[in-house]
Amino acid sequence: MQKPKILIVDDETDLLEANASCFQDSDFEVQTSTNGFDALRYLAEQKFDAILTDFAMPQMDGFQFTNYVKVNDLNNKTPIFVISGQIQDHAVDLLKKIGILAYISKPYDILKVVNLIKSKIATPTKHEHYSLELSKVFEEAAKDAFLQYYSDVRIVENTISTTNVQLGTYSSTIPLFGQYCFGYNSVYCNDDMLTDICKKIFGDQGSEMGDSFKIDLIGEINNSVSGAIKHRLAKHEELIQIGLPIAVKSYPNAMCLIPSTPRNIIKLSVGHCSSHLEFCLGDPVRIASLGKKHRLNIFKKKDHEFEVKDTLLD
Repeated sequence: MQKPKILIVDDETDLLEANASCFQDSDFEVQTSTNGFDALRYLAEQKFDAILTDFAMPQMDGFQFTNYVKVNDLNNKTPIFVISGQIQDHAVDLLKKIGILAYISKPYDILKVVNLIKSKIATPTKHEHYSLELSKVFEEAAKDAFLQYYSDVRIVENTISTTNVQLGTYSSTIPLFGQYCFGYNSVYCNDDMLTDICKKIFGDQGSEMGDSFKIDLIGEINNSVSGAIKHRLAKHEELIQIGLPIAVKSYPNAMCLIPSTPRNIIKLSVGHCSSHLEFCLGDPVRIASLGKKHRLNIFKKKDHEFEVKDTLLD
């Protein structure tokens, strides 16, 4: 397993060496620098998992250094931890705006700092989650579509997917796009469900329906789901258009639009069968750039992770 890599910046050489030794003993790969200028050279060449920097340094102080980090291509999302003996409240506010993860007040217990940084970088990067409001829109739209065929339709699970997996033998994907959001909606069903629906429509002859009919059927089911989504979003004054369905007997991998777009998977219990709905609606980076322009609360609001000295190491 690869060791996490940390950059430690401090103009006090003795303290820098002591901190570096402690992180090395805790199984970190450590790069050190006694000033911000040298540290910037390392940042241009290496990707770090964490940055620990002193605030009061000659030549380049903590504000200047951390601002440079935030525009660095390799490390602009690397968690930054700032150490300072004394800092004014307005400076703490500025650090928050820059996006510093934590401010550590001197004197401090370096082992607690190590454990804090471990806790922040040990877990994988958190994926964005859609708002409860938006998830409900998709859940209810899916239930409405299947209630045409079944009286018992329940939501079993609602999760964010991080890998491409086949969720059913047959699948249909429909693009969704509007002025402020874009993405797709997919429906997945296994053969037993589509055969059962065919029987409900055509009686015993339904069991004889082949792949081409079932592919058309799942496309129609998705048309119904996507139409319901469009209708519900219109109530939130979020106007979208729906494209033509792509329906296949396989998994339509190619519909993952943007790498940073989270994929929400909803599992439904439908009669004695199960089905899955997958949707994505909006790229977090693009949505954030729009500010208040979009009407629908697409993503959950995150609690600010910035921590202050009074609560950090207690």
